[in-house]
Amino acid sequence: MPFTIICIILVAGFGLSRTPLLINYINKHIPSPERATVNSTVNMFQMLAYIAAMLFVGYAQLWSLAMTLSLLGIIGIIASLIFRRKVKEEYLID
Repeated sequence: MPFTIICIILVAGFGLSRTPLLINYINKHIPSPERATVNSTVNMFQMLAYIAAMLFVGYAQLWSLAMTLSLLGIIGIIASLIFRRKVKEEYLID
């Protein structure tokens, strides 16, 4: 049980730190007149992806909850390997 709690805290910490970095990057590099539109568009696509994923998960769990959770774990690992990026330090500094 303690291992599970530590894993949840680590995953949440690393996963939730991505959004402020993205917002900071967008706010720094997008001109002010377009900033609200860009932020809204990014949020809209994130919500559409979330909706599509939850529809899939909801349908798949009817088949087998254990298989669905295993598949989500595998997809998460593969996605993290494909989409990982090295963030340049200059983009993080104000």
